[in-house]
Amino acid sequence: MSFAEKLMNLRRKNASHLCVGLDIDPERIEQDPVSFARKIIARTKDLVCAYKANLGFYLAMGEKGIEILKQIEAAIPSEIPWILDAKFGDIANSSSQYARFAYEVMQADAVTLNPYMGFDAIEAFAKYEGRYAFILTLTSNQSATDFQLHDNLSLKVSKKIGEWRRDYKNLGMVLGATQGEKLMTLLEENDGFALVPGIGSQGGSVDFLRDSEHYERLIINVSRSIIYAENIRKSCEEFYRLTYSK
Repeated sequence: MSFAEKLMNLRRKNASHLCVGLDIDPERIEQDPVSFARKIIARTKDLVCAYKANLGFYLAMGEKGIEILKQIEAAIPSEIPWILDAKFGDIANSSSQYARFAYEVMQADAVTLNPYMGFDAIEAFAKYEGRYAFILTLTSNQSATDFQLHDNLSLKVSKKIGEWRRDYKNLGMVLGATQGEKLMTLLEENDGFALVPGIGSQGGSVDFLRDSEHYERLIINVSRSIIYAENIRKSCEEFYRLTYSK
């Protein structure tokens, strides 16, 4: 199944907008990362619409990191889509190799991309039918203001994604929940799915979108506030209720 099919099937089953981030720091856990991830998956799989893993955490584990990530991917039930958060942004042959790594080696259902170099950084990923790419549009970090809010840059990116979606329906956005009502304007420029980090420890909210037509497109990511909680299940249930829309 395609990413979109997996997502919508699971959303109907779990009635969930919640994506749990498997961004595991070995220094914060007492067991090995694979066992820790399996515990998280076992305690949250009926409450999620997707999982996300940030590649940086696994590259930092050295030569064994990719194998650890592959073992974690294998532990995710096949009906649950998973997103490789790597923010790839290169061009030409390099971009093709990154796409091959993400979709063929790691078997990711979706990735995150940086659009700074234009469609040349997007095309190799877009050509993988059935997979999905979330393109950085307006992010949740404080220094997003350095560039993304100047000269309507984030709005231009959102509009450009809308243009690219005429040929490639497997493109969406990354929108930071800390950016508040700015997200409404961006969601109106294209109809792709939006991956929304910034809930939880970063203090973001998408409550203002709950009654809008755009809410069904949101995949709301929470990482640290769930996976390092004293009670993983309880924390996941709290965020599930917070993002629930059925």
